[in-house]
Amino acid sequence: MKYSNIFFMLLLILAAGCHKTGEFYNQLDLLPQIDKLDNTAYAVGDTLTLTGKLGTGKADVQITIGNVDAPVITILTTDSTYIENEVLYNYTKDRIKVLITEGMIGPQQLVVAKVNGVSSVLASIFVSRGRPLPALSDTLNYLDTKQAEIVLSMPEGTRVIPNYTPGGAIVFMNGNDLVTWQEGEIRRGKVTWKDSYGDFTILDPVNPEYGFASDPAGDNLYISCLTSDAGLPGAEYSAIRLMKISLRDYSITTLNRTVLPTATGLIDDTYLNLDTAKREGNIGGVFLPVMKKIYVNSQGELYFSGPSFNWYAMDGLVYSNVPTNLTVAHLNAAGNFRYLAKGAVYENKIFQVFVIKNGEFNMDYDFIPNVTSLFSYSRLAFIDAENSLLYGYAGMEAGILYYISTFYCYNLAQQRQVGEFTYKLSNSSPTVTDGPFNIVEGNYSEETAGTRIFQWPAPGQPTVMFARQQQLEQPDEDRGGGFKSVKAIDFTNHSVSTYALYRERPDPAGIYRLGMGGDVVGYTASKKPLMVRTNEVDANIHEVLLLAPVK
Repeated sequence: MKYSNIFFMLLLILAAGCHKTGEFYNQLDLLPQIDKLDNTAYAVGDTLTLTGKLGTGKADVQITIGNVDAPVITILTTDSTYIENEVLYNYTKDRIKVLITEGMIGPQQLVVAKVNGVSSVLASIFVSRGRPLPALSDTLNYLDTKQAEIVLSMPEGTRVIPNYTPGGAIVFMNGNDLVTWQEGEIRRGKVTWKDSYGDFTILDPVNPEYGFASDPAGDNLYISCLTSDAGLPGAEYSAIRLMKISLRDYSITTLNRTVLPTATGLIDDTYLNLDTAKREGNIGGVFLPVMKKIYVNSQGELYFSGPSFNWYAMDGLVYSNVPTNLTVAHLNAAGNFRYLAKGAVYENKIFQVFVIKNGEFNMDYDFIPNVTSLFSYSRLAFIDAENSLLYGYAGMEAGILYYISTFYCYNLAQQRQVGEFTYKLSNSSPTVTDGPFNIVEGNYSEETAGTRIFQWPAPGQPTVMFARQQQLEQPDEDRGGGFKSVKAIDFTNHSVSTYALYRERPDPAGIYRLGMGGDVVGYTASKKPLMVRTNEVDANIHEVLLLAPVK
């Protein structure tokens, strides 16, 4: 009897405990919860949409932003189901739209929902008086061949030559075949590799270290590459050509032809003492390296980056022995060539050339010691030739990823840095991902195998970059395996905004995500992005599909 009473009392205690636990979890279940916000920066007059479990069907809901009551625009409640462990569950999803008002202006404004007198913090957002950048579409998200306005199928080995000027010509090159796409017009032609020096051939034409660029009008294609012709001193020599090919009649004008030895990848002073080589002046008379990157503006000026003199040629293939450097040069419309700046990270090796001098091997020869303008960047993103602006960044390499810490903007014409953006570090998921430079958090990175930083063709707006910014700690299947975004970094207004969301997981129905086989290669005159779907994101691709933006 005694033990029966004790057992009965234990059951009562256990039942009471279970009851309190049940009440606790019921209270937790009643707390408002929302999905992750797609945007964390808003301007006065914008609409903030909250989607999740907000209890709109059971109680009055009050939303405040920065302790200011938010006017409710609409409330929508829908019933849905999901299956877990072979059990069917019903749930209700609420969607509330509220208006952003002037009293909410400020950084890290808390969004709070109050249900049945219980308050819950839902998010933190930045609210500005005016929008720092115009609202942008999400056309960078995917490529869909079924909805594409233009499709060009190209053979294996086709090189894509981007053009980021709105309405500029995008060129596809395969052997001596050239295809130009410009605002819906397609031009096709064949090049005869012959100039004022005679017939020549391009050595290893798909080499990724060569430079290619077309001008904004779509009139000319510029190429910097290694060639072979009958006028060379011998088989151990090659000629670096900087050539201009007409995209109208496909004739070739060689702006510079520089002969150098390519049997060992070194420049021996028995052939040429680089101390006496002409570095700057009229383009036809300088000792000119291969330029990996070329940028052309509407005034006929060219900017170059990534020069290299050390080339080794064997069996029709060529190899550059020296890593790409940060040296930048300029060719004006009158044909005068000069170097503008070089990197400061490895100052004594930039512009680095491997030479044999007085019979001794020298790896530290700087071809342009007279250039004193230095970049503190680790990498160069691109040059906006139209506005003489260069964009670079610094960071740290880790495996296949390069983690970016700081972005830079440099005015090449004025030889000065005009902007720098170092985002605040976030230990987990960034909270404030849009807004002024001084409050934005982030986690920016790119794959070392291929840069994912793009130009955005808007006057005064420096870059659009593929941010690889993880904004959720755990993958969200509804968002395609992860929530990342393409960011616009505005050095004029010192602010960051979301250009487009990015869904990481490729779609099995033939939709290609940005960075997962789809790259921006240009823009229409109305500044809508044009994309190319490739099997490999490099110079030697197997398939090219030019797609206008999805409608």
